[in-house]
Amino acid sequence: MKNYPMQRMKRIKYCQSWIACFDILGFSEFIKSTQHALVVKLLYDDVLSELLGSCNVYSRMCLRIAWFSDTFIIYSVGNQKHGYTCLQGAAKLFFKKCLFANIPTRGAISFGDFYANRKEGIYYGKALLDAYGTAENQDQIGLVMTKVAVDKANEYNVHPENHGFSSNYKEVSWKENKPIIIDARVYDYCCSQSVFNSLLSSLDSMKKQAPCSAKKKYDNTIEYLRILKKKRLLHKVKFKR
Repeated sequence: MKNYPMQRMKRIKYCQSWIACFDILGFSEFIKSTQHALVVKLLYDDVLSELLGSCNVYSRMCLRIAWFSDTFIIYSVGNQKHGYTCLQGAAKLFFKKCLFANIPTRGAISFGDFYANRKEGIYYGKALLDAYGTAENQDQIGLVMTKVAVDKANEYNVHPENHGFSSNYKEVSWKENKPIIIDARVYDYCCSQSVFNSLLSSLDSMKKQAPCSAKKKYDNTIEYLRILKKKRLLHKVKFKR
């Protein structure tokens, strides 16, 4: 392993940041199967447009974005409480906009040490690893908030449950031989009958175009939505009583 001068290493300082990490489901297979590079670029342009638009709805001063291959990240700078508010909102909006644009994504939000050098395109840190690993661990389309992020949000008294994140992590399909993300929160994006029907239509359309290796993930997503719908109906009946 190469030895680096300590003087140079001292200039590298981690910041405590909120970070959301997303990947496009089946992107590698899509590239392999698509003969025209322009088609790939158009998809990429669509994702970046949704990413920029989602962040601009909140605070351009508070949030930054970066991307490489099929990984897209949003991270906060400055005030951490305000950073949470902006980042979770932008992450949810990006996730939903991609989904309704027939762009399947998996995402996760975390918090912790993060280093970003935009000039040199260098990004690393435990928060990024946690977010990336949790997003990849999902065997379906979805957005998850890690336990670390949940605990930090609770410290600020800005509870994720008030922003659409529930404790339904046990209902999520995780990859085989991977542990369930204990005490994580998942974004319940199926909030009404009209949204449910629209999502089913989008998922069915995406599934038809998806590579065989990814089709099971769409089935898992549809099953998860049906579970959410059933829970909401039961909650309404209980509330009426």
